[in-house]
Amino acid sequence: MQTDCMRTPEDVATDIMKNLKTKTKLLKILLTTMIVLGAAQIMFRCQTTPDRDQVSITSRLELLRKWSPFVIIKNHFIAANSSASSQQPKQRPGMKLQLLSQTTANQTGAFCLDGSAPGYYFQPGVGDGVRSWVIYLPGGEACFTLDACRKRAAQTKGLGPGTTRKLADTTQGHGLRSSNKTINPDFWDWNMAELVYCDGFFFSGDRADVVLYSGRRLYFRGKRILQAIVADLLKRGLAEATDVIFHGFSAGAMAVLRHASWVRDQLPGNVNFKVFAASAAFPMLASVHTGALFNETVLFPAVRMHHAARSAPEACLREADPSGLTMRCHEPFGLLRHQESPVFLAGYVFDTWLLDNILEARCTPKTCKVASEREGMKNVSLEISETLPSLLKPQDGLFMVNCKKHFIITEHNTWSVGVMVKGVTAAQAFTDWFYGRGNSHKHMDCASVQCYPNPTCGKARL
Repeated sequence: MQTDCMRTPEDVATDIMKNLKTKTKLLKILLTTMIVLGAAQIMFRCQTTPDRDQVSITSRLELLRKWSPFVIIKNHFIAANSSASSQQPKQRPGMKLQLLSQTTANQTGAFCLDGSAPGYYFQPGVGDGVRSWVIYLPGGEACFTLDACRKRAAQTKGLGPGTTRKLADTTQGHGLRSSNKTINPDFWDWNMAELVYCDGFFFSGDRADVVLYSGRRLYFRGKRILQAIVADLLKRGLAEATDVIFHGFSAGAMAVLRHASWVRDQLPGNVNFKVFAASAAFPMLASVHTGALFNETVLFPAVRMHHAARSAPEACLREADPSGLTMRCHEPFGLLRHQESPVFLAGYVFDTWLLDNILEARCTPKTCKVASEREGMKNVSLEISETLPSLLKPQDGLFMVNCKKHFIITEHNTWSVGVMVKGVTAAQAFTDWFYGRGNSHKHMDCASVQCYPNPTCGKARL
């Protein structure tokens, strides 16, 4: 058994920290410090017993200095901070803004709404990810009228700016685009390219003339922006890619579904090319209040205004006749029907954008009091649970959660640790699909009003 003189203050401190019942770290430190001072005094006394001549005064003073309360507290926090630092996940720097030169913009006709040169954020891959790419098209709705486009052209912040004149120099990716190895272990080291969505209409406008409206010059050149940026990325190494995920959210997902075939054609023949579209699989239903159809009253007129009719999958355009069916190629379900590459869809059954803008419902699935709103919710449920899966091919994947939300892949807490379908997260579902793990890659939640909401909905951002 150890005597007081055989135990160091560190021994005493360790025992105390293990046995104290209090959970307050600071209180533990203070209490331990007081007792350690007593232990240090014992040692000082031990060091000054009959053989004290063998121990110098200096060494005894050093002993007291070493076990002073200030040093104990300082050493505790240094150790704590060191431990915390060692546990930090590996994180690469953020993506850096790359603006196309004015010369390139002039030569290609690729301009943002306000006439500024377009750009993208980029982070090169490292290690095993140097030849793998995530090309991301962000969300931000669309400007469906001249007045909306005029206002958007002056917008410098938030989703869907109309200019690149005041953008941040760097940005951090989230979800699949995260460079944090812990959050995104399968793709963190890939090349990451995030296009700036500054055209206002799904990277699809191809209007040659400049529109003058209320004193502002407007450029509808989204298709040219996409083409010019892809050409720039090819020079950065995309031409040698072995794996490419063409990924979009909301309006960006609509753009991805429009342009996936074209982008695939620019890449090496043996590339592993897959499409990931999130929060865009919207059925074109009638307004529950006016009966108006969003596609006919809003979407199709905007397609004409932006001169975007030809910015649809060639497979769909080849089937369309001159009578106007080409417009069906711009509806989400029409776009899905004609995808040639493997597609993974993720989203919510009762997507807030769908409910607010297409259905125009002013209630949640279980609180609707108006008969037309209740009927509208049932129609949404049927379209998502029956029609949508019928459009997918065996090679495709699906992750659909019964929530009233919109964002699913832009935040860490909804991507890797948030909403689930039968215990599976969006990150797990997508990664298993991409790498061909397992046999089932279509994760469809119970989509009925009665099943609303999925118990994990509270973990999702709006």
